[in-house]
Amino acid sequence: MSNSQNNDAEVKQLIARVVNPLGEFNGSTLVLDPATGFLTAPEKVQVREVTPGKPGNVFGPLAIFTAEKKVLFLSALMDLFPNYSECSKSVGISRWTFKNHYQVDEKFKACVDEISQIWVDQIEKKRFELAIQDKGALDRMAVLNAYRREIYNPAIQVEVNHSPSVEEGRNRAAKFDNVIDATIVERVKDVQRETRKLA
Repeated sequence: MSNSQNNDAEVKQLIARVVNPLGEFNGSTLVLDPATGFLTAPEKVQVREVTPGKPGNVFGPLAIFTAEKKVLFLSALMDLFPNYSECSKSVGISRWTFKNHYQVDEKFKACVDEISQIWVDQIEKKRFELAIQDKGALDRMAVLNAYRREIYNPAIQVEVNHSPSVEEGRNRAAKFDNVIDATIVERVKDVQRETRKLA
């Protein structure tokens, strides 16, 4: 087997690991941690990993996102939301590892989504406070658009009829005839004025 074929096989294995993070890591699979309900794996696994954005391959221990690290990640996220990259760094994983686990670990995803909702609720609360203080119309409009959409931001529907009646067609044609005639008359008058000036 040539080096090119070996590299192709290694790349295919890597893609399988990234696309299916629940797959095997040197004989160890992700399992359910009974204490947290998160998916977890052994602390270190020797694999060949391609680092996105960096040329070449990186050899060495792959940072595994254990249940303990997920708890620390969530704790950091409470302070750093929505900076997932900084939270990932704080527990020694890449943002890619976070994304993979977010997609496959339903309980972990639910916790991340709940933290997101907590932050959005805080922002919404602040918007309500500002809207009540009468410091500007933007906050009030945002609240009213969100909660009274049917009044302050109704859906606009436009009906288009592509098959007008014969009578409608004649009326439209007559309107355009008058417009064209008026344009022609105005242009003729302009030409006559120019001609008089030259004479």
